[in-house]
Amino acid sequence: MARIHGRVAARLTKLTRTYSYLALVLILSSSILTLVVALTPLEKLIFRLLLTLTSVTLIIGAGICTKRAVGYRKGVRGEMEVFRRLKSLPRSYHVFPDVDLFKGDIDFVVVGPTGVFAIEVKYWKGGRLIPLKGELWKRRFTVRDYRLIRSPVSQVKEYAERLKALLEVPVEPVLVITGSVSIKQRKWEGVPILKPKRVYRYILSKEETLDKRTIREIVRRLKFFKELAD
Repeated sequence: MARIHGRVAARLTKLTRTYSYLALVLILSSSILTLVVALTPLEKLIFRLLLTLTSVTLIIGAGICTKRAVGYRKGVRGEMEVFRRLKSLPRSYHVFPDVDLFKGDIDFVVVGPTGVFAIEVKYWKGGRLIPLKGELWKRRFTVRDYRLIRSPVSQVKEYAERLKALLEVPVEPVLVITGSVSIKQRKWEGVPILKPKRVYRYILSKEETLDKRTIREIVRRLKFFKELAD
């Protein structure tokens, strides 16, 4: 079993709780305002209208917070699915969840004899991913129904470059797609695109390039950066 350094999906779990609590507070506040409106005399029409408008605004805000909480909860599910594969790596491997680069978090950094891997995990339910050149991808549901999303490949490549500069060793970016979304490509712009069940085998299939001493030094630096970020 690999050696684990830190909690899995800690950032997403915190965001899920924060937005869930905020949605609850907004709903309760809206309910109180609705009750106040009902008890306010009819002649105070302007006051009633202002309270009603505020109540509606709070409900809209609660809906937005709920949507974000659900999205973050899906992200937690995706990261946990990948973690179950990564923790099965041999003990010579180290797994660092949620590595803070100060301008973005890498979901997992794996260090072992076959190298250093920056792993970005994405969870999408439904649709089909269509990679495009540049900073945008297309997530298509039907011929006419699609959304443009930020390229996860560009994102993980950027994170890998930052990590490379910090560790002063080569870092391989890896994109892992979870959920029921489909994608035909297995590599895009040099970055492997994997399903969770292929992560374990992919890491072990690479040629061994790091000795124990180098691994210890990389692990020491990563621990330092995590402590600095915390």
